[in-house]
Amino acid sequence: MSYCQNMPLPGAVVRFPGQSTARTRLFCFPYAGAGGAAFADWPPYLSDVVELIALTLPGREARFGEGPLESVAAAVQDIGQSIVGLLERPFAFFGHSLGALVAFETARWLRRGGLESPELLIVSGALAPHAPRRSQSVHKLPVDSFVSELRRFNGTPGQILENPDLMNLVLPAIRADFMAFENYTFIEEQPLSCSLVTFAGRMDREAPPADMLAWRQHTIGNFDSFVFPGEHFFVKSERSAVLQTIVRCLKSLATEAPLD
Repeated sequence: MSYCQNMPLPGAVVRFPGQSTARTRLFCFPYAGAGGAAFADWPPYLSDVVELIALTLPGREARFGEGPLESVAAAVQDIGQSIVGLLERPFAFFGHSLGALVAFETARWLRRGGLESPELLIVSGALAPHAPRRSQSVHKLPVDSFVSELRRFNGTPGQILENPDLMNLVLPAIRADFMAFENYTFIEEQPLSCSLVTFAGRMDREAPPADMLAWRQHTIGNFDSFVFPGEHFFVKSERSAVLQTIVRCLKSLATEAPLD
């Protein structure tokens, strides 16, 4: 039976079977348009190192009946309130693209509330929060042009892009996510204290590896960066290498060994 078939009842938190004994929890924040299913094939690669908890925003998958959110702040509020009861173990955050910004802001939201903070934040495929957004207009494009942009990103399955009925169903959530990402405004706060690691695709034009290093200023903890082959969705094309690196980072964190 697949992990997708074992997904729980509707909600923001998607948990997977067979991982409850892990010492650490890894909360995974999806990219624009995606939900918890984006991480459904990750748990077998993480063995007993971590319990993976995937997160789903309104407007997709089990939360399809809820209206999508149009700002990072609203997404953080939604996710933050959903995970506050799951912070009794050491935990880490992973987020890709839009998910990286939501993960970063959720870590700051927890700190402002006097709650537990992640020991590790892994941000993938997203410019540092203080950096200017490269575009603020994709979410405003007419449908045909918007779909062309999705093709360029190469992250939406072809069977969805080629099916007008499916596209009409998923477009509101994807467009809302692009709006949240493009309209995000960084507000200065003290840097985080957790370890922070960046993942970048060597050929990613949205968040080039050199630009990802600007995340360094957002923590007073350890910082490291990794570059993978591929474009913006290297987390798919290089999944095995990405997951092996996540495991190494988590094991290094647990033993306080340096990341190399």
